[in-house]
Amino acid sequence: NIVFYAGSLHRSYGIEHLLNAFEMINDANYELIIAGNGDGIEQIKQYMSKDGRIKYLGVITPKQVKEYQLKATCLVSPRLPFEKYVKYSFPSKTIECLASGIPYIAHKLPSEPKDYADYIQYPSGTTDEDLKNEIEKVCNMSPYEWKRIGEKARDFIVNNKTPYMQGRIIMKLLR
Repeated sequence: NIVFYAGSLHRSYGIEHLLNAFEMINDANYELIIAGNGDGIEQIKQYMSKDGRIKYLGVITPKQVKEYQLKATCLVSPRLPFEKYVKYSFPSKTIECLASGIPYIAHKLPSEPKDYADYIQYPSGTTDEDLKNEIEKVCNMSPYEWKRIGEKARDFIVNNKTPYMQGRIIMKLLR
């Protein structure tokens, strides 16, 4: 079971939340792979020294991110909904992760449009244990369910979030 996160590793983006949640998983068949840069790197290294299942790749290319995404069991974003900045920012990572066809776990953010709710796997709350439980839930899905969730999310992005489709929405608004 490969849990993959690529992006900003700033502490305010929840990297400690992800590390704490992963550390609670008592199964040697899980691996957390992290890529990116930010002020949380030293913290990641501390967790790596305690848990050999955690791997830090540093900054990797977009092509490498896609390769790791396709090898992953789930993709995760640990941003928490109560940070002030999340009221006004929508992470492009959400679109990228949903388009991968791999189940995507994230907390519901205040800035997130409602139409994304059917495609993101939300933890039941915001604690480390809630995130851990959602990771385990996704990783323990049947291959059929896992594939269905990933394909449904990818289809949503491909059919609704392309530049062409977004342009049509803008044109409709202007009319």
